[in-house]
Amino acid sequence: LGTYGNGFVVGREGCHVVTNFHVAFGVSKSHDPAIDTVIIAKPDIGHEVSVEVDLDPATGVMARRILANVVEFGDYMPNDSRGFKEDLALLKLSKCLGHRYGGVRLQPHEDGVHTPGEVILSTLSLSKSKNGQSALLIESQCVAANDTPVAGIFFSNCKTIPGMSGSPVFRVDTDGRFTIVGITTGTLSPAGKAELNYAIFSSALTPFVQGVLGT
Repeated sequence: LGTYGNGFVVGREGCHVVTNFHVAFGVSKSHDPAIDTVIIAKPDIGHEVSVEVDLDPATGVMARRILANVVEFGDYMPNDSRGFKEDLALLKLSKCLGHRYGGVRLQPHEDGVHTPGEVILSTLSLSKSKNGQSALLIESQCVAANDTPVAGIFFSNCKTIPGMSGSPVFRVDTDGRFTIVGITTGTLSPAGKAELNYAIFSSALTPFVQGVLGT
């Protein structure tokens, strides 16, 4: 997406993508998401983003590029914990992807529920190397922390590398379907402790998406 990052299709017709605000509006001067990344001066509705889709596993090249426009975004505030859960943007694709990519299931918002609970979590994302090739990264068998310092944010031990922002955190239900419980947003490195993945939980993510697309 754009300069870097991930996103996932939402909506029954596959016409929208949800990602992080900092992915939709971020610019990396060095073409490396870990270095010199800044937010554009005036984020606004209608901002154009390039979305790459259809990974060819044999070559590591994305087959298509589709333009999209931002239709909604959160009140993101960098370096402010209250703004972490607003690190969201919804894009409308210029060409819908149809049922091939549409119909993802988001966990419903439940009052007073701030973490996924004691379930096994996974992440799925694409990482792009310096030569422009992409690789699919899957992390499974990770779990969320039992508490959270900010309602709408949860921590987990899912591994995260630069460029994974905007990728889904999901669980696999008994019917075999994926349910997305959050969106990978960044990492936190507490002093003397292992690095943690922090993600925006469904309590903030689902109402944001449904506020535009409905149920």
